[in-house]
Amino acid sequence: MEQLERTLPPNQRVMGTIPPWAGSRILIQHILDRACIGYCFSYGNYEPSTALFRVRATPGNPYVMSDFDDAADTEEGIYEVQQQDLPAYGIFPCDPGGGRRFASARSRWAI
Repeated sequence: MEQLERTLPPNQRVMGTIPPWAGSRILIQHILDRACIGYCFSYGNYEPSTALFRVRATPGNPYVMSDFDDAADTEEGIYEVQQQDLPAYGIFPCDPGGGRRFASARSRWAI
């Protein structure tokens, strides 16, 4: 994950759709969040939008989504990127089965 993120310029918004591998009991959704620390922003991290953690999101901030449903939709891969989200990058499995290879973070969304 760090290798993918480091292909981007620093301080970019990154969203990930990272489902657990079939049969895995390990939750890997936060692998993107951890790799972003000190380099990029995990824009779809759901924790700040819940107001249950020390870091909280205010509407309109440029670092993380403030709406829990939007953040959850990024994890599901069903979020529709909005103009105000851009620029943003996505990291997701290369194959629909949730394989271990991930697509390059270089692909940016466009509206």
